[in-house]
Amino acid sequence: MSLIMVGVEKGGVGKSTLTQNLAAIRASLDRRVAIYDLDNQATTSKWVARRRDLPALPQVYVERMEEGRHTQEEFALQLQRLIDSYDDVFVDVGGKDTEIFRAALAAADIIVAPLIPSPADLDTVPDLAEVIGKFSKKIDIRVVLNQADPRKRMTKAMISEMAAFKATLPLMSKMIANRESYKFATAQGRGVAELEGSFWDGNAANEMKDLYLGVFGK
Repeated sequence: MSLIMVGVEKGGVGKSTLTQNLAAIRASLDRRVAIYDLDNQATTSKWVARRRDLPALPQVYVERMEEGRHTQEEFALQLQRLIDSYDDVFVDVGGKDTEIFRAALAAADIIVAPLIPSPADLDTVPDLAEVIGKFSKKIDIRVVLNQADPRKRMTKAMISEMAAFKATLPLMSKMIANRESYKFATAQGRGVAELEGSFWDGNAANEMKDLYLGVFGK
C-alpha cells in the first residue's frame, strides 16, 4: 500500500492535475486507488465524477473533505479507513500550511511537491524546507517543476536557486510543460495518457510517464 501526498504550502501549482494523472496511471495497473481531496475547490472530486461516466476506464474513488471544517482527528480517522480499503491513496492537499497539511506530510510514504517557475513559488521553498526539516523521520519528497519551459530564464533561475535546498527538497530531473491537453484531460475525467482522437498529446503522455516512474520507480 502506498500513501502519496501531492502539494505544497501554496495554491495554483497544479497539484490536482498531477494527482489525477498519477492516480489514473496507477488505476490502469489494476490497483484499487482512492483520492482524499482536501482542496476546497474540489477540482479532483469533479474529475472523479466525470470519470464515472466513462465505465470503460479504471475507476478511482474519491473522499471529499473541506479543509478548515474538520479536525485533525477526523482527517486521520478517514485517512486510515482509506488506507485499510485501497492499494494506493493520494492526498490532494489544500495550498496552506495547516495542521492537516503537516499531518499529511507526516503520514505520507511519498510526497510530490509541484512548483511553478516563479518568484512567488520560489519564496515558498525556504518555508517548505524548514517544515520538512522539523520532522524526525526521513521524508521521501520529490519536487517537480510544473508548467515549466527549460528554455525560459525563470525556469533556469528556479533550478539554480533550488540547488541550495537539494538535501531537503530534491528536484526531479524531468519537468512538466504548460500544455492544453492537461486541461482537456481534467475536463473529460481522464488522464492525458487516456485522451483519444484529436485530443491525444504524446508529449504530455510521455511527461506523465516520466513523472510516474520518478515517483514509483516502475
